Amino acid sequence: MKEYCVRKLESASYDIYLLCLTFDSVLNYIDDIEQNTLIRGRTGIMIIDQLLATGNGKNRFISCEFSNGSIILASAKNVKPGGAIKHVALQSLQRNYDYIQNSILSEGQLVKIQQGTFL
Repeated sequence: MKEYCVRKLESASYDIYLLCLTFDSVLNYIDDIEQNTLIRGRTGIMIIDQLLATGNGKNRFISCEFSNGSIILASAKNVKPGGAIKHVALQSLQRNYDYIQNSILSEGQLVKIQQGTFL
């Protein structure tokens, strides 16, 4: 099973979007994430979507810096992304729908993801 997906962003605020595909903390996969080709050896800021671990509340999105492929955990902070990031999140959830069907999401939320109306 995939534990996460990583996407490059064309955003002024963030370089990478990371979606956790399990209810586990992203910290469980940090070493593997740092080896991803979009992160390894690079520097930037990622936005981490923890929807399946924390739900759709204020702790859903966090940002974190990475430098030379190492994620700087001390830089983590809660953020409220704009519509463009939420659209990327929706697309990522739709592309990974098989992984989220048995998650903490309600049936209504799953239907909204399928319909493209969940933000």
